[in-house]
Amino acid sequence: VSTGNSQDVLNQLLDYSADVGVLAQMVRDERFLSVPFMKQPVVVFVPSSHRFARRRAIRLAELEGERLIMREQGSTTRKALELALDKARIRTDVVMEIGSREALREAVARGLGIGTVSESEYVPDPRLRPVRIEGDVVSTHIHVCCLRERRDSRLIASFFEAIADRTAPAT
Repeated sequence: VSTGNSQDVLNQLLDYSADVGVLAQMVRDERFLSVPFMKQPVVVFVPSSHRFARRRAIRLAELEGERLIMREQGSTTRKALELALDKARIRTDVVMEIGSREALREAVARGLGIGTVSESEYVPDPRLRPVRIEGDVVSTHIHVCCLRERRDSRLIASFFEAIADRTAPAT
């Protein structure tokens, strides 16, 4: 198992140093097979002193006028949030762009604004509180991918069968 950004993962698949990749976006390249695996809600996280901190959930509209600290352009979470905000015609104040979840967490903890991450990426911190967005109107989608030419190899085919069983509807 290794980690990296999406391009690193795709490069590892292309040079055969990885068999399967897990990405927060669909790969639109004929060389790859990309299969949806899981939908993850995006959560807001705020400093423990913020007015949202004592709540479990907020409506998307309550982000109107809030000071947001955003991930860099190209971030899947940022794209999902911006699409939802644009669709709902909600204006926020983007006060900063940050290139890592760790730096984003520190900026929010220091009260510079509020942040968002996929729920599974939220790291508990006593200085912060996660808050769901009602109706899960902002989410990201995890995809599993491989080189299309290798899809039928025994190992890769078995992996895709295992995730198909995991994501299949209960009967």
